[in-house]
Amino acid sequence: MFFRWSPQLRWEGVVHERLRGPHGRRVALPYVYAHYGYVMPFAEDARKGAQYAAFGAHGTPLTSEQARAADEHRDYKAVDAFYADRWANLLRFHGSHPPAAAPYIEQQKAAQEEHFAAIDALVRRHQRPAQRLKNALRAVNYEQRWRLRILDAARYGML
Repeated sequence: MFFRWSPQLRWEGVVHERLRGPHGRRVALPYVYAHYGYVMPFAEDARKGAQYAAFGAHGTPLTSEQARAADEHRDYKAVDAFYADRWANLLRFHGSHPPAAAPYIEQQKAAQEEHFAAIDALVRRHQRPAQRLKNALRAVNYEQRWRLRILDAARYGML
């Protein structure tokens, strides 16, 4: 998003900050991004959660013990309940990865094949047919919104 700088601009929040104070016309350019946060080791998520909690984020972070059980011992029961809501709402990525990321992604797929398969099974278990339908509708909605961003770009002479 582009906007004119103003001394009234300020960031609020210590986790997932929000910009406050922009005035006037804003331009949203068409883009698509991939989020790889759910393929990192659980210990990294536990560390990040503890850091966010220290900043005042709501909720209880994943503990390092739960993370270790899943990462080192493949005991996914320890993290299953923690991630249940997130896993139910995940949308599978069907696109192509950025060329710069592709070699790393392929290396991780090979190195973490068993781990990724276990997570895929957990996600499928949390996505019953009604949830899959809801997720499919969300995916269509997102796709439509991404495609319509081109109209915003054209409207503001960005093409």
